[in-house]
Amino acid sequence: MFQTKHWAAAFLNAIEREKAEFSEAVTVLELLASRVKKIPGPVFGHSAAIQTEKLIRASVQKSAVSRNENFSIDVELGIRLIVLLIRKNSFQHIDAVIEEIKKIEAKRSGIVKVMAEYAFPPGDYDWQREELRLKEAIIKRTGAREVEIAAKPNPDLIGGFRLRIGDEIVDASVRARIRQLQAHLAGVIDGGN
Repeated sequence: MFQTKHWAAAFLNAIEREKAEFSEAVTVLELLASRVKKIPGPVFGHSAAIQTEKLIRASVQKSAVSRNENFSIDVELGIRLIVLLIRKNSFQHIDAVIEEIKKIEAKRSGIVKVMAEYAFPPGDYDWQREELRLKEAIIKRTGAREVEIAAKPNPDLIGGFRLRIGDEIVDASVRARIRQLQAHLAGVIDGGN
């Protein structure tokens, strides 16, 4: 079984060890991964890792940004992770690893990222008030230093909202409330017989 958290933690440890900049290292990793995804055919195993590493290094050497010393550390870290994933036949998990890297770093820095889904886009005034209330509640609950909320409409929701806070989902949608009411009524009816 692939251990996303293990790979993400290893990459973050390498960033710290090399004193690289987190955001730049992740941006470079995303860029390199997107290039590797464009390689036709299967990309796994030892020989594919060697070939892919040669292609990436040649591509990076052609770019002017490779002359920046800090950037070259970021590139090296990205290449190492990608080559290891290819050797282990796990490159298909690169997007999950990148997302986990971002989650771990956000947690370390005290930032909680929240995805808010609404049935209908709230008005500017309502959203600002609701966003402030949500941020305060999440800070109290998690002890986070900062909360970042991204909102988007979800046409599958009848009404209300759904929050994704890390791996946790808070469902305050009308559909969820109807399900809770159905379960409660079923329990009352079954308990009454």
